[in-house]
Amino acid sequence: MDLITEHFEWFLFTGLLITRLIDIGTTYLVTPKLILETNPVARKFKWPYAWLTLLICLIPFWNTVAGLVVLVISLMVGSANVRKVWMLRSIGEKRYYDLLKEAVGKNSVLAIIVHELISSLLLGCVALLLMILVGFERENWAFWFAIAILLYAAVLFIYYSLFVMRIGREVKKGTGKVT
Repeated sequence: MDLITEHFEWFLFTGLLITRLIDIGTTYLVTPKLILETNPVARKFKWPYAWLTLLICLIPFWNTVAGLVVLVISLMVGSANVRKVWMLRSIGEKRYYDLLKEAVGKNSVLAIIVHELISSLLLGCVALLLMILVGFERENWAFWFAIAILLYAAVLFIYYSLFVMRIGREVKKGTGKVT
């Protein structure tokens, strides 16, 4: 344990490097053409941007709290990505995207976004509960874990909502075009 605490920045750096590589690798496995990428910046700037995100591994040398927050978020992103690999490798990103378009076309975009909001709010409740348990003490590392969970829930809601709205626009136009 002393080894970790004495070299905490390096511990966070290593965790970030591993989780960033997992995120990049699993993203490539599930959506090599980035059709399913929900991050609009990553969709726009493609794979060079993905590799550029490795620079966030340096955050712990600037601020360990920020490094911990980013590591927790990266762990959750990696977990979500790994969960999708088996199915998307089986049916392919284009087929999965077509299924999403079909499902969005049979639903209200607003209803889908409301469900995403509820999901994010429930995850936010986990963070809030953790904050309550530590008495909102910023000196407690668990408080910053909670902040990371809140940020993850917010970003997940925003990115997925934008993704669903984009699919909804495609369905409404009837283009069938994958952008």
